[in-house]
Amino acid sequence: MNQNNAFTGQLYRLVERAEIILLLALIVSVVAHYSGISGARTGIVVSLGGLAGVYFLTAFRPPASQPGDGAEKPNFTQLLSQTTLPKLLWISCAVGAAGLTMYHTTPNGYREMLLIHSATTIPGALIIGVLAAQGASAETHTHPLQGSPADIVISLHSDLLIEALANDS
Repeated sequence: MNQNNAFTGQLYRLVERAEIILLLALIVSVVAHYSGISGARTGIVVSLGGLAGVYFLTAFRPPASQPGDGAEKPNFTQLLSQTTLPKLLWISCAVGAAGLTMYHTTPNGYREMLLIHSATTIPGALIIGVLAAQGASAETHTHPLQGSPADIVISLHSDLLIEALANDS
């Protein structure tokens, strides 16, 4: 079992590095797109597709400490804030990134994916706010709303990114 923990630790360190690299590639590709460099859309598609995969894998990252470690059983708030909501939000970000990828590759289906993304991210963010006000503890980088500013921009404002790129085309 200890070897499995070492493997998952190494795997998720690589996933974190991949996320940083893909976010940098996305930024460079968007700048190249606005600069008029040909092939920039390919960079946007590849980086968004990679981010969708990274966000999906991050949803299944085991928590650093299991809810209710020790003698006590975890309560509903602990389970919700440390297991259910993070998985929901990371998968929602994966759906949003896949929707943005679909926008650049095919004209059909991206609106539905972004609608699903928004319909899960906004209530999830509200629930996290309520749980934080109640004092529920959450681990660092458990869900996308605790991550980097780029994660927040992609997860909450993906429709604005689509509109900006659509007006440029």
